[in-house]
Amino acid sequence: MLMFTTKAGKELHLGVDPKSPLLTFRWAGGGELPQALCGLFTGEEMAKKAFNMWQANKEPEVEIKEDKQLNFTLEDKEESLFTKAMKHVVS
Repeated sequence: MLMFTTKAGKELHLGVDPKSPLLTFRWAGGGELPQALCGLFTGEEMAKKAFNMWQANKEPEVEIKEDKQLNFTLEDKEESLFTKAMKHVVS
């Protein structure tokens, strides 16, 4: 069994499918796989290619940090800028 680690630090296991001699991915903690990694693979090289392509095309995970000085999140800041813009357009 091979183990892969995503950019986010999650572990994927590649092992033999219980119903066939082919290989399949599974999350270490369980859960639904992304579409690109679903299915069966004929060998480790094909599975590695699928994993690498999925990681290369994956959107980076968004991290929201709190702005200590203004005491609101970046989402709130964007929303307030949007609200200000809309008020300006409406008036």
